[in-house]
Amino acid sequence: MIRKIYTDTEWELRFGKLDFWVSENRTVIVDPQWQKENIIIYELPILGKLAVNKNVVGDLVRILTQIELKGLDRYIDREDTRLNGGIYCARFNVGNKARLSRHSWGCPIDINPSTNRYNTKPNINMDIVKVFNDNGWAWFGDLRINDGMHFEPAKIMG
Repeated sequence: MIRKIYTDTEWELRFGKLDFWVSENRTVIVDPQWQKENIIIYELPILGKLAVNKNVVGDLVRILTQIELKGLDRYIDREDTRLNGGIYCARFNVGNKARLSRHSWGCPIDINPSTNRYNTKPNINMDIVKVFNDNGWAWFGDLRINDGMHFEPAKIMG
C-alpha cells in the first residue's frame, strides 16, 4: 500500500472548504457554522477528550486502540500530546505562514511534540508509525523537513 499526501486541493475536496478570517493579531478564526458541523469533542483511546473532525474519529479510534492493544501507548506522552500537540487547532502552517495548517480542519494529530519538534530528527517509536501507516495515514517524520510529531490521513494509491 502506497500512501500519498493530499494536495491542498484534494484536502479541501476530502474535508471541505474551510471558511475563516484573520483577526488583527493574525489569529485564525474558523467560520462558527463550519466548526459546529465538523468539529466534535470525542473521548479517544489513550488521549481522552479532544476536539476532532468527525470524519476522522473512526480512524483515530481504530489506530489508537491498536496502539493500546500492542502496548505501544507507553511511548505516547499523553499530557504532552494533549496540551502541546493534539488535533484541532485553527492556525497558519508552521513552515508556510501563507497557508492554513491542516490542523485547522481538525484531522491531523501531533504526538509527543516536545520530543519531536518541527525540523528536528524525529524521536518516536517506529511501531507507532507503522500502525498509522497500516491504517492509511502518512507520517511527516521522513520528509525533507521533518515533522516527526505529525500524522494525517493520506490518499491510498494501490
